[in-house]
Amino acid sequence: CGETTTTTDDAGAHGAERTDAVSGNNDNPPKPNCLADPKCEKEIRLAVGRGRKMVNEMVGVIQLKKYRTMRRRYGEGNDLEAEERRLRDAIAGYELGTASATKSDN
Repeated sequence: CGETTTTTDDAGAHGAERTDAVSGNNDNPPKPNCLADPKCEKEIRLAVGRGRKMVNEMVGVIQLKKYRTMRRRYGEGNDLEAEERRLRDAIAGYELGTASATKSDN
């Protein structure tokens, strides 16, 4: 867990506080028994729990998006009569369009 240290310069004045993990200073490596520290272990467990929850939320959002796409693309499939009417109208419109196009070509 990030330890904050205070540094001093050559004149003896206090420098700014910094975190060793962020500054890249390898003079004070992390404690080898960090997991033995109950506070550190609790922080790690909380972070892992938050990460798992975020992953589950993202999976849910992706599944919902896929469901909505499939529903929009293929419909609910309950109204077969309406689907049959839609197909007949589309075929009739296509046939009328091709018939008028061939008449105008002659």
